[in-house]
Amino acid sequence: MAERSPFDYGDRIGRLEGIIEQINDRLGSLEARMNSLESNLEARMNSLESSLQRDFRWLAGTMIGMWVTTMGLLLTITIKVFAG
Repeated sequence: MAERSPFDYGDRIGRLEGIIEQINDRLGSLEARMNSLESNLEARMNSLESSLQRDFRWLAGTMIGMWVTTMGLLLTITIKVFAG
């Protein structure tokens, strides 16, 4: 087995530093993509929330209108029946 010179270790350390830089760059890229995805999901959730609120208002308005119409009809029938 041949002994390693200090230059061999320097080369190894240099390669390891390069690998670490590459990993750091890739992690930075991954972090940027995750932040972009998070922003996109947040925007879509806000859009969905506003859509659901709008739909709920329409549903509540329709149900209240139906209730008022039904009560009015029942009141009219009650007055006609008991008024004679």
